[in-house]
Amino acid sequence: MKTTVSAALVSLAALAASPAQAITVSEPEHGEYSKIYNAPTVFGDDVSAVSGTGRANHFDFLHFSGLATGAQTVTIDFGYIPDGTTDGRTANLIWRDQPFMGEWGTYGGSISLHPGNPTTTLTLSLGDSFAGDLYLGLMFYSGTNITYNITGTGFPVETPAVPLPAGLLLGLSALGALGFAARRRA
Repeated sequence: MKTTVSAALVSLAALAASPAQAITVSEPEHGEYSKIYNAPTVFGDDVSAVSGTGRANHFDFLHFSGLATGAQTVTIDFGYIPDGTTDGRTANLIWRDQPFMGEWGTYGGSISLHPGNPTTTLTLSLGDSFAGDLYLGLMFYSGTNITYNITGTGFPVETPAVPLPAGLLLGLSALGALGFAARRRA
């Protein structure tokens, strides 16, 4: 019994101290992201990266909630997937720290990809006042087969390990000792 209680306490302490696992979400696994500006696809604080694809006249609206607050950067890497043509691919990025409500957001940049320039990166610098919610709009204007991957310093929120308080471990140990004593009497 004593060994079982000790093993349970060690397992409980390890569980309490372990941070949450971060995940990468891709459009093929998730399904199409929202095309509607006031109903974006929502990603929680357990997401470390998001990838997707775009094509002409295609929009992706995304909402990242629970990100780290304060100054940080968000990086969007775009890529050109060869398809046998030399067609260019263009897109614009907009962003806000509040929902898109009929007004567009802050211009985050534009991209132009072609066989001679198959990749490019846009970086958003979020200021000290960033509160943890980021809304992105990716608007693809021409071409097909554009990929993107979004990462950032606030993806995911780094949750520090929170160990069990010493008093809780002491209380659980005392409870185990009482159980052991009661079992010996029986």
